[in-house]
Amino acid sequence: MVTSDEELVLQVSGVSESEYEQALLSADAAVQAGEAVAFPTDTVYGVGVDAFNDDAVSHLRALRVQDAEVPVTVLISDGSLLRALAVEIPDAANDLIRKHWPGPLTIICRPQPTLRLGSVIVANTIALRVPDSPIAQDLLRRTGPMAVSSANISGLPPSLTCDDALGQLGANVSVYLDGGRLGDDGQPASTIVDFTQADHGQILRRGALTRAVLAEILPEIEDLVEDDEEEDPFSPEPDPTEDGVVEVADMDLGEVEDEPAEVAPVETDSAEVETGDAEDDPARSAADPADPKD
Repeated sequence: MVTSDEELVLQVSGVSESEYEQALLSADAAVQAGEAVAFPTDTVYGVGVDAFNDDAVSHLRALRVQDAEVPVTVLISDGSLLRALAVEIPDAANDLIRKHWPGPLTIICRPQPTLRLGSVIVANTIALRVPDSPIAQDLLRRTGPMAVSSANISGLPPSLTCDDALGQLGANVSVYLDGGRLGDDGQPASTIVDFTQADHGQILRRGALTRAVLAEILPEIEDLVEDDEEEDPFSPEPDPTEDGVVEVADMDLGEVEDEPAEVAPVETDSAEVETGDAEDDPARSAADPADPKD
């Protein structure tokens, strides 16, 4: 059975409450089935899958023609899920997210060792963000944590409309939530701050939040992005450098979190932790899609 592009798109802007809820239910069903869903965020349109489903995360990388070594961010509905997904969170990180979550701030922490999140863990780190978008938050309350990248082929412009995303990704995405156009020029991607190497935080990618803004809360925060390396924030993604690590300053700031910078590996037995069933994961319990009001 061939599905037309129109059948993939569900309106979530300017519709009745029942139509809105039905669109979210359809998107949630697709995510639970291991499929990809495109939706608006507070920056650009994103495409996401179940963060606990390794096959789905592999599908996400494939549909974007994205290298398997490039990290993806895990979006969550609210900050209460942070400790279910990450450990060794310094006070500085808590101070920052209290101010800037929901919002364009991605933090890099150590992952909970009991979680089955192998495909989104790179160098024993996990990148997390709470988007400042009611539609995205409503979806995430139903699906639980999602691995999300910008809804475009790697190297091509980010999507500011649902049609942009559909034109690039087509039927590789099962459901498109159309929330209208996201501004005229889009927004810079989230600022990425790493808390795994220093408790005071290190900026790995500049974005919507400047160092001056972050320094109001964390005066000692380091900016590791060199001025002479930074490019147009809406330029296409560069190729990996010779050593296989994407240079943070050269990454596409127009992309939604999407692709946090890689950080230095740490000594660990395994970056992918084998655990029990997903239903035992605290993040699953905290975001049970059966009860979206939780």
